[in-house]
Amino acid sequence: MPESPIPALAADAPPSSITDVLDLLAAQEDAFAQGPITAGEVVDALRERGFGLLFLLLALPNAVPGPAMPGLSTVTGLPLAFIALELALGRDEPDLPGWIRRRSMSRAGFRRLVARLRPTLLRLEAVIRPRYPHLTTPRAERLLGAFGVFAALVLAVPLPTANLVMGWGVAALGLGLMERDGGAIVLGIAICMLGAAWSALLFWLGGEAFAWLGRIVGW
Repeated sequence: MPESPIPALAADAPPSSITDVLDLLAAQEDAFAQGPITAGEVVDALRERGFGLLFLLLALPNAVPGPAMPGLSTVTGLPLAFIALELALGRDEPDLPGWIRRRSMSRAGFRRLVARLRPTLLRLEAVIRPRYPHLTTPRAERLLGAFGVFAALVLAVPLPTANLVMGWGVAALGLGLMERDGGAIVLGIAICMLGAAWSALLFWLGGEAFAWLGRIVGW
């Protein structure tokens, strides 16, 4: 994989916020970084926090109330399970397929996007901030990756309302990973467990309804 033209943060530097990293990317001049900015560059700049970004991006479509595209939870849940497995295996950063890494947008368009997102990100960062560091150690993140595989597989099952709850939970996990916020991670785990319990209840109710219908029609 070719080295990204974006200067990586020093390994021993204090963790920068997501806003800081995106501002750094947006501030690059075309003379330094030629051509459009790619998804691979953004994930590389975020390094291990790229896992959190991908958790968030794949969870958000499911976390929006209202009618969802049929099969959306499966389309987003299965790639999420793969990404969570990479985290569980201890990878330093997500290993995206080449066709995803090459997806790009113009530098000017990226700067406009960051400018629009910046106020929302700053408000989130006022609440979601680095805390409870023992929950964001490499060992803890590997365990979180294993939990993420479970959450993603539950999310992938198309169940009404359950996908909404799981989407909120995985989004909270993503924010916690991005900002090293153990509080958001604990909240995300709690919401995901609630979503898993709700999914199990829906399965049980569906089985009971099917059995009742079978008795009515004499199956």
